[in-house]
Amino acid sequence: MSNKGTGRVISSNTKTAYTRWTAPSVQNIEDYKTEKAGLLTASQLEELQKQAYDEGLQSGQNDGYVEGLEKGKQEGLQQGLKEGAEAVAQVILRFEQMMQLLAEPLQQVDEQVEKELLELSLATARQIIRREITINPEQIVAVVKKSIAVLPSAAKNIKVYLNPDDAEIVRQNLNISSPDSSLESKDGQDSVSDEAWSIVEDATLNRGGCHIKTENSKVDASIETRIAEISVKIFGDERAKELDENIANGSEEKSNEIIDTAEEPMQDEVNNHITPQDVHGD
Repeated sequence: MSNKGTGRVISSNTKTAYTRWTAPSVQNIEDYKTEKAGLLTASQLEELQKQAYDEGLQSGQNDGYVEGLEKGKQEGLQQGLKEGAEAVAQVILRFEQMMQLLAEPLQQVDEQVEKELLELSLATARQIIRREITINPEQIVAVVKKSIAVLPSAAKNIKVYLNPDDAEIVRQNLNISSPDSSLESKDGQDSVSDEAWSIVEDATLNRGGCHIKTENSKVDASIETRIAEISVKIFGDERAKELDENIANGSEEKSNEIIDTAEEPMQDEVNNHITPQDVHGD
């Protein structure tokens, strides 16, 4: 059967009732998809915001951590150096204080030992001199002669104060018969005029020393005074005085006093006073 008769023909009168279909543009489809894709739901948008916030926060934390770590290292280093220096200074100060505390007792011990050694030395010197006098008592003769020799040539009325034992030795060795006022040798003995000087016995004087007095002069040639002179030269006035007081006994202190049975010395006597240095200057 033929299809010609069955085909439907649209007349031109009904043409306007229909719209021609055209294929959609490929570009328009892509724009549609893009537009459709841009329309996100609220949850998706919130998720994106949260993700962006977290990423920014993490990035900021990382950057801040690195920067803070570096800054902290520098500040910590400076603080550590400062605290370390302060700690070292404190340790040094404590060490110096301990050393000072340790040194003070040692210094005191040194001073005490030095003092005791000096006292022992002077006491030993005294004993040696006394022993020498005991062994060779004639030494007093030389002491007397030397003491008289330092007196002014015009000295008169010379009085020699001696221990009684020494006085006997001096009398035995010095002949008081010459009219001269000076010491001279006669028949193997020294002789002086009894008008020139006289011997006065004094039991308060220790053996080996003497005191000499004239009208205008005095000489103290006692052992104690001679040792005191040595002490002064070595240790000074105050130190020698302290040491001498520590080792001197009562009788020795008495013997250090210049014998003066007459009136107060006149001005000429003071001016002509002769010290032990004059006697023992050599």
